[in-house]
Amino acid sequence: MDLHAEKDAFTDIISGAARYFNISEIYIEKDYWVTLLLYRLSQYEKKDRLIFKGGTALAKASRIINRFSEDIDLAVLMPEANGNQIKTFMRHAETAITTDLIALPGYSGESKGSVFRKTYYRYPQEFQGDFAQASQVILLEINAFNKPEPVYPLPVCALITDFLKLHDQKPLIDKYHLDRFILFTLGIERTLTEKLVALIKAARSPDALMQLTIKIRHFYDICMILRHADYSIPLYDLTLLPLLQSVVDADRQQFTNAGNWFNEPLDTIPLFCQPEKYWPALNSAFRQSFALMVFDNELPDDKEVIAALNAIQRLLTHYQLQAGMRQA
Repeated sequence: MDLHAEKDAFTDIISGAARYFNISEIYIEKDYWVTLLLYRLSQYEKKDRLIFKGGTALAKASRIINRFSEDIDLAVLMPEANGNQIKTFMRHAETAITTDLIALPGYSGESKGSVFRKTYYRYPQEFQGDFAQASQVILLEINAFNKPEPVYPLPVCALITDFLKLHDQKPLIDKYHLDRFILFTLGIERTLTEKLVALIKAARSPDALMQLTIKIRHFYDICMILRHADYSIPLYDLTLLPLLQSVVDADRQQFTNAGNWFNEPLDTIPLFCQPEKYWPALNSAFRQSFALMVFDNELPDDKEVIAALNAIQRLLTHYQLQAGMRQA
């Protein structure tokens, strides 16, 4: 990927894609730099040890959501390695895949632990504008908290590649090396469960409304995932319960204060117990600032969101029943 080396072509193509997808140029531009980092990952000699996950994976690999996603979340697959080996691997991998970006050492939120690495980067920015719920920086998270599974090899490309393909511009794709590449990607069912747990944690925080607003994207992602029977059926028929238990257990191992989120019964969270009462407080953020990041202007309506929250409540009720049986 080297379109950025030709500034005029770079800005022209980004502007064209922004008009076509009806989202801001700043998002298309940032997507290019996010994709470039992922492309470097695809060329990394130890790429099979880093699993692409999170919302950006849903958007760019699984293609199950239609929103701009700006951060990169990777999980380390090195089950036999010790803490020092994992820490060294994460540091070397980060250096290898961020060569095109500018590091922001000491940025607020930065962390460089033995099993978790959270660092920030900026990129040469040609376009200016309001990022709304997005950010001008790229967040790279690498963690080795638990074994990422299931994993699938999936194709990834930039939004401008989709734009050029739709306009029969393969010569430009070839010229600037913008074609798809393969990344090992976490399964959607695992991502669904992790997003559900993220909402549980936000809803249990002292400033729940603010935390849920920050994580408003998870409501959209969950609704979009549940439109597909392959992922909605495991939620409705409760076969997702073992995966939920696995993610909760991993979170307990990862965070010393995880008990604050999970020790109280999970089926008592107001957001899920009474979604008709609590969703309206989040609705404006969902339909205003977050909506700017959605390509197709197709946001789930309130009925769909509330149905998803009700389905989650049913899952949590059965989870709690099983937890009680384990303790008996």
